[in-house]
Amino acid sequence: MKAEAHRKILLVAVLTLLFIPLLTCTAHGDDSLSEFKLTAGIDYAAESDQFGYSVDISGDWAVVGAPNGESVFLYKFDGTNWEPLEEPLVAPTSPPTPISYFGWDVAINGDTLVVSDFNFLWLYGSVYVFTRSGDSWDEGQELKTGLGVGASVAIDGNTILVGAPITGFTYVFTKGATGWVEKAEIVSPLASLPFFGWAVDLSGDTAVVGAPLVGFAFVFTRNGDSWDE
Repeated sequence: MKAEAHRKILLVAVLTLLFIPLLTCTAHGDDSLSEFKLTAGIDYAAESDQFGYSVDISGDWAVVGAPNGESVFLYKFDGTNWEPLEEPLVAPTSPPTPISYFGWDVAINGDTLVVSDFNFLWLYGSVYVFTRSGDSWDEGQELKTGLGVGASVAIDGNTILVGAPITGFTYVFTKGATGWVEKAEIVSPLASLPFFGWAVDLSGDTAVVGAPLVGFAFVFTRNGDSWDE
């Protein structure tokens, strides 16, 4: 019995010695994670502006929304630090409601940034697209305005999703020779499904649309200009 107990203890000790270094390498390894704290800067009241309400990242660019401050902050990684642009982005047009929440949701992919201005009190909003040239971003263009528009946004390649959960639609835009064009509407597969489109995401030809009030999420696949569940 003692020999068996000793063998078990030895086995546990050997496994511990084998796996602890592996776990350590997995967590840290040669490419240890580095922590960077992104801030809005001394000229902005980050807490009251809800800095960090929405975030996204693509390559060397990170984007942070501050909807109470009606601003979106951009940071570029220079190989050592995340350097902010001198000024945050602001809505290129007047807000769709008396109170603006520009930066409610953000999505970035390559040289294209999508920003929503969604007023959850008025249930109305707009979505804007900004394009990067070098290290600067243009003044942006309005993509769509309407009831529920902009509660959520997503982008992958030349396709943008815009959730409008009040109406139950998720709008699909694609980029053509003349710019972004509304190409399709993804409709809830269930009748009168509340808040379909409150959350959206996109990867290639596959879209995911959430309806949190009923605890559902649906996956759709692009088939030409239509999207099938």
